[in-house]
Amino acid sequence: DRIMAERQPSEPMPDSEAFRSAFNAAWSELQPVFEAMVKEKIASKFQNKTLTQPNQDPLPESSTNTAKTEDFLKEVGESDETSSESDKSESDSEAGDAAHSSIDPALVTKLKKVVVNIEQFVQYTLGSENVGAFTGTGVIVDKKNGLILTNLHIAGQSPQRVKVTFENGDTCSAIGPLHNDPWHDLAFYKFDPESVECEFDEARLTTSFDLKEQDEVFMIGNNDGEGYSVKYGRVTNLKLNRGDRHSSAFQTSFDRTGGRSGSPIFDVAGNVVGLPMRGTETTSFQTRTEPDTDHLAQLIDQEHKQLK
Repeated sequence: DRIMAERQPSEPMPDSEAFRSAFNAAWSELQPVFEAMVKEKIASKFQNKTLTQPNQDPLPESSTNTAKTEDFLKEVGESDETSSESDKSESDSEAGDAAHSSIDPALVTKLKKVVVNIEQFVQYTLGSENVGAFTGTGVIVDKKNGLILTNLHIAGQSPQRVKVTFENGDTCSAIGPLHNDPWHDLAFYKFDPESVECEFDEARLTTSFDLKEQDEVFMIGNNDGEGYSVKYGRVTNLKLNRGDRHSSAFQTSFDRTGGRSGSPIFDVAGNVVGLPMRGTETTSFQTRTEPDTDHLAQLIDQEHKQLK
């Protein structure tokens, strides 16, 4: 077609049969050279990779049927694409396994009993808070007194009805927020342990200052609205000052997803070391547990005084 298009108007129209015969004769001579060049190109690109799939014929030698050459090139291209996707998938899987290789799956399952999903229903608001239904996560820190720790930006300060959902689906109501600290973004809810039939446990709060950079951590929560989903990550920065709202924080490789607020951050031993504060699409900042421990001690002391 290109030859015909480039023909000068003054040139006579070539005889189609004669032209086709001459073209086929020329192609028969050039095809072995072309295929040898293709083989060399593929060999240099894929090096030691196998060029044939199982049950496929090896690379064809010379052939007068150009369709076979085209099919072969298509098959090699598809094989390379499939191989690359497979290699990437295996690489990603291995990287994911390596990221939490020290975390016991049985421990993760056990710790789901200390985590609860929180649903709030706000009809009348204080300040700039919004009316509506909201979801988040909390962690039981005192099962005897029914105390749940979460973020203040989840709890808010407006009057609200609160439903708490446990791992097995059981629910109960809660009151709160009982106590809050805007500077450290923490708040507590309280539920009646006697009203809950399912088994639940309490988390252990430990110091976050024992963490080291690249330590493995994991988070259990209501990530993307999926209850009790687990995320794994690493500590990436230990010394951050968020003075606009928080005096001290640490950074992890978790991303920011809706519903994760209030989710406990655990170390490899299963101790809570922080709560999510804010984040981006690729990283997350956590509040430290030290203020949580102090406020919890005050709440427990108040509970004891009330009992007396």
